[in-house]
Amino acid sequence: MNMGLRFISNQWQPPSEVDFELLRLAKPDTIRTCLFAQAGFDQIELHRRLAQEHPEATFVARLCAPMPAGPWFYKDFVNAFRHHISELRPYVQWFEVHSQPNRPLEQGGFGTTPEQAEAFGQWLMRVLAGLKDNHPWAKWIFPGNQVDPPNHVAFWQALQPLIQSFDAWGVQAAWQGDDQNDPNWGQTYQIAHELLPDMPIFMTEVLDTTAGRRLTVKLPGYLDWFQTVADVDYIQGTALALPDGASVEAETLQEVGQALGSIDRADDNGNEFLTFAVPAPVETPVTDGFDFPVGKPDHYGYYVAAGLVSQSYFDELEAWHTGEDWNRIIPPGGGPNIDLGDPVYAIANGRVTAANFYKTWGNIVLIEHRLPDGQVVWSQYAHLHQMMVRVGQTVQRGAQIGTIGRGDNNKYLAHLHFEIRMVDLPAQEWNITKNRERVLQSYADPTQFINSHRPGREQSLIVDNQDGGFARSPSQYWQTAAKGYRDQAWWTWTVSAEQGEDCIATWTPKLPQAGLYEVFAFVPSHNATTQQARYHITYQDGTAEKIVRQADYFQAWVSLGRYALSPERGGQVRLSDLTSEPYTRDKATRKQIAFDAVKWVLVEETARL
Repeated sequence: MNMGLRFISNQWQPPSEVDFELLRLAKPDTIRTCLFAQAGFDQIELHRRLAQEHPEATFVARLCAPMPAGPWFYKDFVNAFRHHISELRPYVQWFEVHSQPNRPLEQGGFGTTPEQAEAFGQWLMRVLAGLKDNHPWAKWIFPGNQVDPPNHVAFWQALQPLIQSFDAWGVQAAWQGDDQNDPNWGQTYQIAHELLPDMPIFMTEVLDTTAGRRLTVKLPGYLDWFQTVADVDYIQGTALALPDGASVEAETLQEVGQALGSIDRADDNGNEFLTFAVPAPVETPVTDGFDFPVGKPDHYGYYVAAGLVSQSYFDELEAWHTGEDWNRIIPPGGGPNIDLGDPVYAIANGRVTAANFYKTWGNIVLIEHRLPDGQVVWSQYAHLHQMMVRVGQTVQRGAQIGTIGRGDNNKYLAHLHFEIRMVDLPAQEWNITKNRERVLQSYADPTQFINSHRPGREQSLIVDNQDGGFARSPSQYWQTAAKGYRDQAWWTWTVSAEQGEDCIATWTPKLPQAGLYEVFAFVPSHNATTQQARYHITYQDGTAEKIVRQADYFQAWVSLGRYALSPERGGQVRLSDLTSEPYTRDKATRKQIAFDAVKWVLVEETARL
């Protein structure tokens, strides 16, 4: 069994010591690097150090040449790497020639059509001839395709004779959710081996691309993938694509490196097998309600100085605020920073996923919360003066986790920057964007969310697509998937107005009382690629439409807004396949729309309407 890693892919930024420490802990058998025609660091010295620190590893260098303006002339490509390859001879024998040629032209690839595949083949054949003439000692790997079933297989089929002229075949694996064992995604090497059973294969890129999934959550899937390929004798090397040390917490990389390094690769007789010394994950406790992070439980003595997507904040900084800034109410004669050192509390039961210092931010604590209905949200507390918790620790609602601070090097006046996140993001994430809707898709309004989930006051109702309140129109185009809320969802292809709506679903609740309700729709991990799902909500004063970009969400509850509802009138949600995205013959341009659970949460009780 071969366990390998990709090492650094940033053209202008040298690796950090965290990156080298990850390799030391993981003890990879294969290390796949990027070799650039031009770089912002000494690439030869980098490989020398890697070879010195990992003398038993096999090195694969990918010839990385960005092509935003179209393919390089083949002679220019060969000449750009000639001297680099010669200098690497003491350290590297295997070279992958380019990567993901089947990407569209505008993304730096050669295109996806059979004609474009043929043009790439002609280019690559000339490049390979030039490389072999200059470096007869080297071994060459056919470049891995971007995983895009079934297009990447058709690309392979068109180039089989050329693939066989290489010493090995580069194959990439990429998946979302739990598809690491699907031949179309995580086990792409199976299809490649069926096409050319005599070709040795290097898995030159292995990656879980699930949006919003933290690295530590991806880890079990990676270990499962390595266990699956353990007995595949035609795989010569692998390259798990972990993020570099500049983009993820050092503690997280250390945890992942230790887990990978604990893989036993052979017994005393040389028989390969796998065991995983992975610490048992700490369960995230279920919440019993939410309180405020300061002045607990009801923010007594504190106020919001800047709210979510505050217009005044945007006018000053040209970025939408991702949370709330909390300060103590200043008494007569008081001044700024009077709340420096004030206690900060966990808003609900949860598990600490980050407790670190970050540049500019200062100290940050990030806590994961699991609601009774299975929904997961995250609360972030930034600019802390002190942190009183550690990563992996479970906390109870109201426990002190830190104190109000001023950020890195006292950059700010004292305040608590507080967020509630609906998707899993790195602790230091700062969504600097002028797209207000993008922020609202990832972050909840903290005060509204807490008020909707106070202890002992939350009343919610869920209608799933397996319940009596769910109905759908008769149609031959309905399809079902074993993904989603309670592991089942309906889906179909989207249509335009000219094609006419056909698949229609409604969710009708039996509300217990009149009041202001926040309505949520669940978007599953699969079969939800539409950009324009049109939810229609019937409420006391009429009908509202909420357009949701389902493609942006993964196993997530998405708010459809707040509405006055009563048991007698209102509450039904309607969704159909009509999105204005037409059904086309080209599978690559079709969109899928998912129909899953809907939830109503009582925000404010009112007299019967």
